[in-house]
Amino acid sequence: MEEKAIIECIKDYFKGCPYLDNKNINIDFLGDEGESFSIEEVPASIITKRFIDGSKEKQCLFVLASRLFFGGIENQHKIDNLHLFEKISNWLESNTEKDVLPTLNNKQTATSIEALSSGYLFGTDKVNKYARYQIQCKLIYEEDV
Repeated sequence: MEEKAIIECIKDYFKGCPYLDNKNINIDFLGDEGESFSIEEVPASIITKRFIDGSKEKQCLFVLASRLFFGGIENQHKIDNLHLFEKISNWLESNTEKDVLPTLNNKQTATSIEALSSGYLFGTDKVNKYARYQIQCKLIYEEDV
């Protein structure tokens, strides 16, 4: 079986999120309009620990970004958008507690996945119809030799 990129493993994992049910999740791409989601890696040190046996603890920092309806001055869309990310954050926390983690490659084992921030507004289009919201996340995994 061919090895997958860690970011692809994360994308596959989010396909199981009940709050993103049937949503298209891209890598490094958000459409200009309509509802879309993207997983985007964030620059960070990959290796967090080295063990005597040669194995390593690694991390993948990423954002789950979205393009969602913003609706100008009306608050309910904004509340709904932020609540979506609150539910995703709780889903990640609950899954880590239950050891429901991403499936990685051979010799790699996920140990946790978590939100590092609350969902937040990143920016809007020129007419305030659509906005980019995102949440910063981290996957921790071990890699055997």
